[in-house]
Amino acid sequence: LGGFSPRKNVRGLVSAFKAVCADTADIQLLVAGRETPNLQALQEHIAKLSLTNKVRFLGFVPMQDLPYLYNGAALFVYPSLYEGFGLPPLEAMACGTPTLVSDCSSLPEIVGTGAKLVTVEETQALAAAMHEILHSESLAHELSLNGINQAHQYSWAKTAVKTLKVYEKCGSST
Repeated sequence: LGGFSPRKNVRGLVSAFKAVCADTADIQLLVAGRETPNLQALQEHIAKLSLTNKVRFLGFVPMQDLPYLYNGAALFVYPSLYEGFGLPPLEAMACGTPTLVSDCSSLPEIVGTGAKLVTVEETQALAAAMHEILHSESLAHELSLNGINQAHQYSWAKTAVKTLKVYEKCGSST
């Protein structure tokens, strides 16, 4: 989810997915996000890897439809090289979807023990982590439960209360 800018590392995800496809025949990679100029280069990379029939671009997906994608997924992978917060991993974890994210930026703090972390710049490490989750029912189950618990620590209500406290503190200090 998100987009196709280089920082989202979708190209790295596709390369890792190629390795996963070698021994996981019945699998597809669904990529959601608004079309951007970077999409054409990504589609060419997919064609070069002979993955055209395995990778589907969904375009923009409305927020109300996202839970269907998360709940239907065997794995949610967010290989971003930089994120300010990382809401999609939290959404996936809240749905109980085993989640894999990059070990950089804000993501480790956000997901806690609710997702598997990997150095996504290393395509083989990303592929190995994807393979491990897809082929280990116990790991997938553990990530699902931990993800649900971690996601419960965040809510819009808690965010609003904390934001109000910051505003009150700032207002009282002047």
